[in-house]
Amino acid sequence: VDTSTPAPPVVMALLALERASEDIHYASFETTTEDRGDHSFSGVFFAITCDASVAPVAACEVNALSVRGGLGAMKVYYRVCDMSRDNEVCAADTTERYGSYRADDGRIRRLLDASSWTLAYDADVGASDFRTLVRLDFAKPIEFSPGEKLELYVHSAEESDQGLVYDDAPDLCGRPKDDGILQIWPGYAHLSSVPFGTSAPWYEENSYSITSLRRDRRFVGKVQYGVRWKLWEPMKETHASFPVRYREVVQTILLGMKDRNCLLSALDYDVVMYIFNKHIGWDWFGNQLDPPALPPLETSSGSAVVDAALRALTEHHASGSKGDAVKDTYMEQIEIVTNVTATLISQSADLRRRLDHAPPPIRMQALLHITKNIYEHCRKENVNALKFARDTPTVQSITDRVCALIAHRQNWQSLEEPEDGADDAETEAAQRLLDEEHKKAVTNFLNSVAIPSLRRFFLMNREHHDSDDEIDDFDDVEDDDDIPYDSDLDADDFNSDYDDEVDEDFDDEVDEDC
Repeated sequence: VDTSTPAPPVVMALLALERASEDIHYASFETTTEDRGDHSFSGVFFAITCDASVAPVAACEVNALSVRGGLGAMKVYYRVCDMSRDNEVCAADTTERYGSYRADDGRIRRLLDASSWTLAYDADVGASDFRTLVRLDFAKPIEFSPGEKLELYVHSAEESDQGLVYDDAPDLCGRPKDDGILQIWPGYAHLSSVPFGTSAPWYEENSYSITSLRRDRRFVGKVQYGVRWKLWEPMKETHASFPVRYREVVQTILLGMKDRNCLLSALDYDVVMYIFNKHIGWDWFGNQLDPPALPPLETSSGSAVVDAALRALTEHHASGSKGDAVKDTYMEQIEIVTNVTATLISQSADLRRRLDHAPPPIRMQALLHITKNIYEHCRKENVNALKFARDTPTVQSITDRVCALIAHRQNWQSLEEPEDGADDAETEAAQRLLDEEHKKAVTNFLNSVAIPSLRRFFLMNREHHDSDDEIDDFDDVEDDDDIPYDSDLDADDFNSDYDDEVDEDFDDEVDEDC
């Protein structure tokens, strides 16, 4: 008789959900931004987000940044913000005047509020050769989740204009650099060797203005990060966030477990839940997620005047785009672009008002550049038009840039509320007159830049131009004082990469005043 102590029963320990299996539920990535060597100075503010609509992301962890420039004593600050406040279009940011902001500007004050930032890196990396990327490893990863925005501020104490290299952000729509999971958004350059300093080196510190920032600049370098994938669990919201095929597999196995004639019925429920939770990767059966539910595109911007201008543009496109399948496809694209434009404008009261009050030539040129920029995105990227049109940062970027440009062209005049019954498009006669003014404005614009048609203008892209002129982007109303003064980079690196020959006429008034 065996009198030894019997072995205890085997019990499978169900580990806590937060203890994710590293091989399946965590992945490391590195994303590299475009590096044209356009600009350098002391620092750059930018934001990072992660998109849970393309993958079941639970959280992202940024471990390090790689940067280049003169460097020296480097600091990296961060803060994690709830993005819910970014879901509404704010008033247009038109307070910047040639590189200077009012001291009472709320957005800028919040950006330079040192007390709201946490130090993630502080070390002297020594002098750099300006071209080699140097990795800045954080003491601990910075974690943020979908629905949150990680704001980063990288600063060099180098007392010159070559402390840190960053890039210009010529994209009117302010779209992020996107690797499919992580989005790196444009931000601000910082022109002070003092962290959170409010004055550029060539200005004295004062209480009424902030001169140390340049907006529409991009981080240059690499972001090293990890992703923690969601763990599947039998909850409706979590289950719905997984790919279609994954959900079908789960449902099939659960049905089999309830069928006594199926071998799957012999499985223990907790064991099956454990397997799905811990040992089956979210993308094992495909990575197609349900597209987000979005409202359809608008056909009206909410402004009769802007709608009339968009109709004039469409008619110009159509006048030279009939007779073959290629041109018919082009007009289908233009219709989508026009509706995306109307949808974007319908979400911004400030943008509508500025376009309403602008003279027809300025209004048409602004709409030309909005629609052309949207068309380029739709051609070159796999853009979901519905998602693009409802993207609040995109609406905000267009609002800020176009409103600032129109305000500048109108000598920063404040807008007066229109009188009741003063709508230019109210009567049929006024509508016809307005249509003629818009058509004339388009024709004059095309003649001024020697381009035969809007189709030709739209098909011109940033890579195909021969101009050697250094023309600022059409919406850049300040001097590029953050371009390095003394650098061995080629002069071509500092040329605008946006249809220089097309934008020159639109820029003349801006450049003369800078």
